[in-house]
Amino acid sequence: MKKVSKNKIKKSTLRKDYYEVTMEYVKDTVQVIAEGQQAMGEKFERRFNEADVKFNKFAQETQANFKTVFDYLSGIDDELKEIKNEVVDLKEKLKSKTDLIRLETLESRVEKIEKELVHLR
Repeated sequence: MKKVSKNKIKKSTLRKDYYEVTMEYVKDTVQVIAEGQQAMGEKFERRFNEADVKFNKFAQETQANFKTVFDYLSGIDDELKEIKNEVVDLKEKLKSKTDLIRLETLESRVEKIEKELVHLR
């Protein structure tokens, strides 16, 4: 049987211990990185959800604002139609008013002429 020296056993044990320590360090480091990645993922997801909620609220507010503007513009359209109709009515009334003034002027002139004719006879 061969004799194994204490020195070789000691080196082998030291090497094995070194690898175990190194592997433990790598395992711990990878675990820390994985936990950091998980925390970042959770933070990202929270922020994404917050942004999604804000966007949905913005979309609802925008839709409500568009409805308000549409209703307002529809009201203006209705008022504009009423104003146009009133303008047409006023034009007709002014026509007759102008005719009435013209008639009164003509009647006044006829009256003057009649008076002059009476004096001339």
